[in-house]
Amino acid sequence: MAYFRAVDFERDDLGERLAGAGFQQNPPAFFTWLGVVPYLTQEAIGNTLDYMESIQNSEVVFDYMEPPEAFSEEFAD
Repeated sequence: MAYFRAVDFERDDLGERLAGAGFQQNPPAFFTWLGVVPYLTQEAIGNTLDYMESIQNSEVVFDYMEPPEAFSEEFAD
C-alpha cells in the first residue's frame, strides 16, 4: 500500500502527517525521498531520517547534492 502525504519537513511532524493518512509503523516501510534533501536544513534531514530509522526494517532512497567546491576543477565547469 502506498501513502502520499504533503509534508513540510522543516515544520511538520512526519510521523503525525503519515498517521493522519493511515500509515502504521508496525510493518516494514520503504520511503522514496527524491528531490527533497538538497533543500532542507541539516536538522530537518536528521529528524526525518531518525523517524524513518525508528520503523523496524524500513528502507529509504534519497538523493543529495555536493557543493561545487567539493569537486575538482576539471568537474567544476
